[in-house]
Amino acid sequence: MIDYNMISSLPPSPKLKLDSETYSLISNIDSSLYRLDGMLSLLSNDKQLLSLMISIEAFQSLLIDHYLSGGRSSFSSLFEDVEKSNAVKCYSQSLALGLKLIKDVSKSSHIIKTIHKEFFREDDKLKNSAGEYRNDKFDSEGNVVSYPEKIDDLMEDLEKYLALDFSYPVIVNIALVHAQFETIHPFPFANGLVGRMLIPLHLYWKRILNHPVFLISNVLSNKKLEYFDRLEDIAKNNNWESWIKFFLRCTLDSANKTIDTVKRIKELETVEYKKILSGDFAAPALLKLFHFIFSKPIFTVPEITGALNFTKQTANIVAAKLIDLNIIEETTGQKRNRVFSHKKLIEVIDDLNC
Repeated sequence: MIDYNMISSLPPSPKLKLDSETYSLISNIDSSLYRLDGMLSLLSNDKQLLSLMISIEAFQSLLIDHYLSGGRSSFSSLFEDVEKSNAVKCYSQSLALGLKLIKDVSKSSHIIKTIHKEFFREDDKLKNSAGEYRNDKFDSEGNVVSYPEKIDDLMEDLEKYLALDFSYPVIVNIALVHAQFETIHPFPFANGLVGRMLIPLHLYWKRILNHPVFLISNVLSNKKLEYFDRLEDIAKNNNWESWIKFFLRCTLDSANKTIDTVKRIKELETVEYKKILSGDFAAPALLKLFHFIFSKPIFTVPEITGALNFTKQTANIVAAKLIDLNIIEETTGQKRNRVFSHKKLIEVIDDLNC
């Protein structure tokens, strides 16, 4: 249970003592993020790949907080379930809105509340309470206590610190802001979702990444117990230094994992693209479908006729050609209501969960 009276404002007091190990981690992170940003900059025109990477992070973040029902962690389930697909779409819309609003970070209270509200905008059960701070909490004995004013004060202090962002290296400030937000836990639901989304938004705002593509959720999920222990250690013992080292290690792992994932997807795309060009049917419609499946690796004929403005005949012809080239496969074995899958791409993505 949270005792809000024990939460202090940022920056931490006494001042953090960053040792040589911490600065070494910061240096390695800077290098990895520089590589990642360079890679993403080269892919600025590859909207499908950038969209896919954001969907991967959305999917993994939603899995952590159990916003995806059904229990399946395979990325393919996202395209087979309307509810899951809509949840990822809401995440992407919230992130896109955050990118617009963060240009004026002095209004960060508006940003945080709006991101939360946007995600649940189409949820009939939660939309009325979305974007509003919680009204009550429990004390250490399980008694209900009301702290609405305290939450407002703590969030106002956090927002001021976020806007100034001057005390420490950027990645350390991200660690401080993330931990403070998660400790305050200002919303009645989906605090983890918003807290993780603030990480790529912060990297984008500080121009460390030109695209908010950063796979942090899977790394934090795999270290969930230590993650919670480190946050609790801050609240109980003001042990910010251990938290920062933990967060920096997770950030370094995430940066390298993001780089590796982008490379593997791009290598697969290049190999298959060359296979198409070396064949006897590199028609514009075929290439159009090929690029499309990197944002939607499981699809039906009606989906591509709608998205790509194909006739049904054209859609069937180019899908059949990709099957002949062993790029996609048909998964139902039926003549009607067929479903096509880019299995190799899904395998690359699902490797992240291993």
